[in-house]
Amino acid sequence: MKKHLSILVLVLGVTALTACREETLGPDLGVTNVVLPDISEKSLGTEVTIRGNGFIDCDELILAPVSGGTGDVFHLETREVTPDYITVFYPTNATADSYGLVLQRGSKMRSLGVVNNIVGTMPDANLRNYLAELHPGIFKGDKIVSSAKHVNFAGGLLDITGKGVASLEGLQHFENITRLTCSDNDIKEIPSEILYRLTELTACNTELTTLKLGTQARPNTTLVGINIDGSNKLDSVDLYYCYKIERFSATGCALTYLDVRNHHSIYGGCLNYNGNDFKFTFSDDTGKERLLKMESWWMDSYYYSTGSVVEAIEKGVTVEGYDWLHDYPDGNGTYYYSYGKYQKTMRKYGEIPDANLRNALKALVPDLFENDKVLTVKALNSDYFKNNTTLDLSNKGIKNLEGLQYFCGYKHLILDGNNLGDVELSKYAVSTSYTAGPVDERGIESVSIRNANLTRLVSGDQYMMRNVDVSGNAQLTHLDLGRCKFLKTLDATGCPLQYLDIRNMAGGWSELGYSSGHVDANQVKFDFTNDGSITRRLLVEEWWMDSPWSNGPNACTTAKDKGVRVERYEYTGYNKDKLLSSFN
Repeated sequence: MKKHLSILVLVLGVTALTACREETLGPDLGVTNVVLPDISEKSLGTEVTIRGNGFIDCDELILAPVSGGTGDVFHLETREVTPDYITVFYPTNATADSYGLVLQRGSKMRSLGVVNNIVGTMPDANLRNYLAELHPGIFKGDKIVSSAKHVNFAGGLLDITGKGVASLEGLQHFENITRLTCSDNDIKEIPSEILYRLTELTACNTELTTLKLGTQARPNTTLVGINIDGSNKLDSVDLYYCYKIERFSATGCALTYLDVRNHHSIYGGCLNYNGNDFKFTFSDDTGKERLLKMESWWMDSYYYSTGSVVEAIEKGVTVEGYDWLHDYPDGNGTYYYSYGKYQKTMRKYGEIPDANLRNALKALVPDLFENDKVLTVKALNSDYFKNNTTLDLSNKGIKNLEGLQYFCGYKHLILDGNNLGDVELSKYAVSTSYTAGPVDERGIESVSIRNANLTRLVSGDQYMMRNVDVSGNAQLTHLDLGRCKFLKTLDATGCPLQYLDIRNMAGGWSELGYSSGHVDANQVKFDFTNDGSITRRLLVEEWWMDSPWSNGPNACTTAKDKGVRVERYEYTGYNKDKLLSSFN
């Protein structure tokens, strides 16, 4: 009983002492020049050193509530004592904003001052003063105490519009801010930790110059709406790793770079392309390199005569299109695969380097040209091909398809009898499953490139392509149709193929020649080179090859018997690249 009474007296004494001024405590016990460290979360459960002069071996330190406070008293475990410092173990549960630190030497005690639990600093006085009005007691000078992490804001909103704030440093420690309005301030930067917590950001008329929202290692999965209108020094915005963005406005800015590709979404960009949910202004300075990056299917699906994208093109901004950037299922369980590769470029005036292609198109639609250059916005909004759905460019002596991408609406493309060489079709021919604008831009459904001196053909993203005829190309060795989602027929006879991919990497499973449980051999025709010294590969879906074939022999078996390596893959889900079996 006597022992417990003594402890109670000691605790009460400590609490009373820390409420007094130091000079009322009696002698200083010979300890001078004391320097108290700030405590942070990293300090909890670690050794902490208090420096000064005059410490002796029997000295002990005690944490107690500051004057007027309540809470636990902590007798700190001493780890080391020298005349110039004392090192103690700081308890993990000493998490209050402040504690009085008391030195005990035998029966004598003296206060050494107050230890503050600090999470960071806020150098901007205007921001600090405004927050202190909302939540008194959360600062010690410019230092932020730990309780600031838990203070609440109505609806998660902090509105500091026009408060003369130049820096948001320190705001990242206020964990309950989920919506930030910081317009009409001189802010040049927003700490990344804040951006990862916000759902909405309004930063109009600021001094921001760049805004990068997320990285590959740490994408932004919270931001839904961004408004940075009037921030006329802002020239670069990167939304590539901003996964959930739905509303973006950057009007009155002077952008030179904007990336709105969206690799997480099954639909690519989430933004409403030309509506009020997606607005921006590029710099008028033609001396600067200006670049807008987006997904080709999205670019091709939304052509209008007005809107931010059209305005950017008319200003001379370069618009680069990339393929889809995702590889996971939509709500119906359909899997999509892509690799984010560059596909094509849009500019105000489109170049068609090949004179034969240029002359052929000028003969069809002369009003879409200014001298030898394509008026791209006008071309993309032209309804010529709405009633002329076959674009026949056969036997024109064409060697280069660059510039064909500015024309859309046709359904059938004929390039027979040209001299094309290596072709990546998705750079030049639109084939998306989406429709918008004045033209039905669902894109080509068939392509014929017979006897056209092809050496290599890669379809790329072709989501409406059903029929491909590349027969008679005596130099065609590489044929990749793996991104044709609804491919029904293929004729690649008379071609010395070394590589052929006819899996369906853009949808559910291969539909090539398949109907009512059978594969029609008349709809699947291809030849491989007879040269057995060359590596020859055929990539198919295992189930498809093993299905019954009608109206002729199994073309895959014919290739196998010829010595071609036949690689048979899974067709569902994430396992589309999983090799199940092979021959040769």
